[in-house]
Amino acid sequence: MGANGAGKTTLFKIIRGIDAPDAGSVTVGETVKLMYVDQDRDSLQADKTVYETMSGGAEEIDLGGRKVNARAYCSWYNFKGSDQQKVRVLLSKPLWFMIS
Repeated sequence: MGANGAGKTTLFKIIRGIDAPDAGSVTVGETVKLMYVDQDRDSLQADKTVYETMSGGAEEIDLGGRKVNARAYCSWYNFKGSDQQKVRVLLSKPLWFMIS
């Protein structure tokens, strides 16, 4: 959390290896699994539900060889129950970075 321009997105880009730090180094532990949802929403279709957008309509999502129920996956991002059937919600809801 922080004010606009504080460097949150830059920090996440450094952690993901997209940008390099100005000084020092960043080491991500071997057991850390990064999950990131980009803030860019230009490719979102306003007529698709949250479920359709996140799953492509499939019942399962392949996460690097691990099959996950698509509705459960949506719930990881706090889209539960009827929220998964809403349209346009992704265009306005804040998205976040997760480290598990």
